[in-house]
Amino acid sequence: MKRLLIILVLIIAQLNTNERADAQIPMTNMVWIQPGTFIMGSPPSEAGHSPDEEQHNVTITTGFYVGKYQVTQSEYQALIGINPSFYKITGNPVEQVNWFEATNYCIQLTLQEQIAGHLTTSWVYRLPTDAEREYFCRAGTTTAFSSGDSFIGGMANYYDYYEYDPSVGSIYNPDPVVPYINRPTTVGSYPPNPWGLYDTQGNVAEWCQDLYDLDYYMYPIDSIDPQGSSVGNYHVIRGCGYDQGPGECRSADRQTFIGSFARIADLGFRIVLSPTIPAWKQNINTPFSHHPYGTYPGRQSGKNNLILITHGWIPPTELPSYSVAWVNDMSNDISAYLTSNNLTNWQVVGYKWIDGAHTPLIPDLGPQGAINNGIMDGGNLGKAIAVEGWSKVHLIAHSAGASLIQACSEMIKATSSNIVVQCTFLDAFVGLDYAGIEKYGQGANWADSYFTRDDGTGGENFPFTQGPLDHSYNIDVTQLDPTKVVYNSFSSGAIGQCYTTKSSHGWPITFYTDTIIDSLSGSSGLGFPLSNEGGNWGGDLGQYITGNAVPQVLGFPDPVCNNNDTYATTPAYIGSPINFGGYNTLRSSTGIIQRNNLELRLTTDSPAWLAVLVPVTNAINFISFDAQFLSDAGAAGLLSINWDTNTVGFVDEANIQSGYHHYTMKFLAATNGSYMLGFRLDPYSNTPSTVSMTNVVLGYAGVSQPFTLSVTTNTANGSPVFQLTGQPGFNYTVQASTNLSDWNAIAILINTNGTVPFVDLNSTNFYQRFYRAVAPF
Repeated sequence: MKRLLIILVLIIAQLNTNERADAQIPMTNMVWIQPGTFIMGSPPSEAGHSPDEEQHNVTITTGFYVGKYQVTQSEYQALIGINPSFYKITGNPVEQVNWFEATNYCIQLTLQEQIAGHLTTSWVYRLPTDAEREYFCRAGTTTAFSSGDSFIGGMANYYDYYEYDPSVGSIYNPDPVVPYINRPTTVGSYPPNPWGLYDTQGNVAEWCQDLYDLDYYMYPIDSIDPQGSSVGNYHVIRGCGYDQGPGECRSADRQTFIGSFARIADLGFRIVLSPTIPAWKQNINTPFSHHPYGTYPGRQSGKNNLILITHGWIPPTELPSYSVAWVNDMSNDISAYLTSNNLTNWQVVGYKWIDGAHTPLIPDLGPQGAINNGIMDGGNLGKAIAVEGWSKVHLIAHSAGASLIQACSEMIKATSSNIVVQCTFLDAFVGLDYAGIEKYGQGANWADSYFTRDDGTGGENFPFTQGPLDHSYNIDVTQLDPTKVVYNSFSSGAIGQCYTTKSSHGWPITFYTDTIIDSLSGSSGLGFPLSNEGGNWGGDLGQYITGNAVPQVLGFPDPVCNNNDTYATTPAYIGSPINFGGYNTLRSSTGIIQRNNLELRLTTDSPAWLAVLVPVTNAINFISFDAQFLSDAGAAGLLSINWDTNTVGFVDEANIQSGYHHYTMKFLAATNGSYMLGFRLDPYSNTPSTVSMTNVVLGYAGVSQPFTLSVTTNTANGSPVFQLTGQPGFNYTVQASTNLSDWNAIAILINTNGTVPFVDLNSTNFYQRFYRAVAPF
């Protein structure tokens, strides 16, 4: 039978969270302009420099669309019903319109497009601001013109009897390279600027939205989204007309005219499409509400020891009651054990924090969002437990619930150091920057961690849920899983294979539950027995030292391969700490905002927020920072972190211990653009709140580069040799399917140098076979 092989190539797509993704807007003849920072104005050495061109930094925080061409006569007449132009020529820009008529055109176009359903009510057409006009005219350049420092005939429709020489300025040329036309011409007749916009320096000059005030322009300051003067009758004009010389066509040149008077044949306009209120600003101006915390039932009469069991992240696609059902099962099993062993002074609580754990993927909070919510919930829970005077507390958590019991443990010990606390981690999710590795178990009297080598095919967050913790006794329970799977394992640069055993993210739950009734062969007395209530606490702890970097393996370990089955232990990328003193920022009109290089400090009135426009070149998908509250007693501030248009996490002062704490928050992957990073502090009591943030860094966890599968011309034992090419430092799981619906993992690829060859030993058993590769995030 003929065998058909099809290779499925998988490439990671980087997403951009700019507002244009959310707007239903027409795309015809409009160009998207990314936000960014540029130097507005011209240096004094530039020939033609004017006093109102003093250089300063300007930040445009919000992307917008701009017309590729100047508005044409046919476009204007179709909407307004008249053509006021002096030169009535099809395809030419409309001219002889004053500022109010140009503005009216934008208003009428907005209404028309909204009625037609082409435009959301949160977007409008308008004239560009003075700063926006120079920003997109320059198109990333710093020279006198977007085409360079020289200007001659043929570059634009202008009075080309004069050319521009950067050393002396305008020079008369009686014989132009291109004959002077002496009228506007069809839009787009000359080369575009680097951003694909036509006639930004020629044909007709263009109205801007701003009023003109000489004092405002002669003494500029570095600014964000400037709107020009608020007084005056003259409006700014940019660009130059067909009858003007090259000095007026420079990127920095600014002209002006009374908005109601101008009716001249070399003056038209270009339109911008932008949000009425930038989505990032709308988001940061919205107070963030507390997540509801889980319900803790309190201490029962006659109980002095507590066992608390909790879950981790609940994917948005799962029914919460299904995801946390195991909490009830384990609670019941432990209760039955306590009853049969006459341990009546122990209370068992199945703690559910569904509102904090059921985090969405859009924005892409996922399990990292659950970690941050767990920290808040754990602090709240720890306060409730600590004041009840328990003698012993055993906290058990799966996955992202590790952050909850760690915060709970810290709060308990800080409030009542006499309480004995044990933390048990089941496949703990350590976070995108692996902060949980050095955090989980710290401060507890003792901690144990049970993890598996996940295959990554069921939504598990490998490599972030497997491996030793610095303050726990670490046990690898993969081999005891009766449903474990042995995969072929291939290393970079060689076909030679070995075998890797994988289990699932949920197996440590089953393992631990089975040890409650001692029904699991090979557990070696570990699991539930290694607890106060389990009976072996006193006798066994001496031989189990926390922080064992080489975990104890239960069962028979895999044979040693040429390359260890390891995963990247650091994010794919992590940036340098943000220097808040080096960025242009926007801030709230209330509160106290202090910037001191690497530290940002907010003090509430109601509220206090700061937004920073961050240029991004490397792919990033998380922010991490250290924060501490410095408020007086009674303060209850809520710090929310905003990335572009989404709130990605919060820190609740009321449930955080004193001192600096580390936080990591995830968002949709972003690259190649500028994005708004915002911090907002709201007071939830009459006492002002103060928070200090430092070591604020952006990074990317997981594979950040595209990777591919391909077939080579080689064979091994009669089977074709395939090859993965991708970012080194990560392990990739290869999955196969015969119908593009049901996928099964068939191999683990250990990528240490960029390429891994591999074979599918079962490929000849199928008529057709599809392949794909899966990598962390």
